[in-house]
Amino acid sequence: MKMMLAAASAAIMMSGAGTASAGIYTDDLSRCLVKSSTQSDRMSFARWIFSAMTTAEAVSAMSNTSPAQRELASRETVALMERLILVDCRAETSLAIRYEGEAAIGAAFETLGKAAATDLMSDKAVVTEMERLPTYMDRPKWEAFMAEIKP
Repeated sequence: MKMMLAAASAAIMMSGAGTASAGIYTDDLSRCLVKSSTQSDRMSFARWIFSAMTTAEAVSAMSNTSPAQRELASRETVALMERLILVDCRAETSLAIRYEGEAAIGAAFETLGKAAATDLMSDKAVVTEMERLPTYMDRPKWEAFMAEIKP
């Protein structure tokens, strides 16, 4: 249970804030999690991360995620974690925990979370929305700034 909570916490914190360098067993576990998960698995994981994030006061008004949807996402994620850790990547998990500690689980799921985010960010609708961002920029201010910093 403690390991599952560590994995969940790491997945939420996957912002890229810079994790400590993982050991070889954690790297092996990370590769196994990504290799053993399907795109559908990673999208399920991304839904759970999203549903958890929508509980934050700063963004909750932007989402209509229901408690039932949040519970379903959590249940799907637990089933995924259990399959990956207890079945698909059991040997890698055992070695990682034995030689590098329980933190290996969190680090490996952080890698899976990053893979899920990469899949999500390559969705055409997401790419289109992200490409709209520059239309809101104040181009003259940016041009002036760039001219100011050029050698």
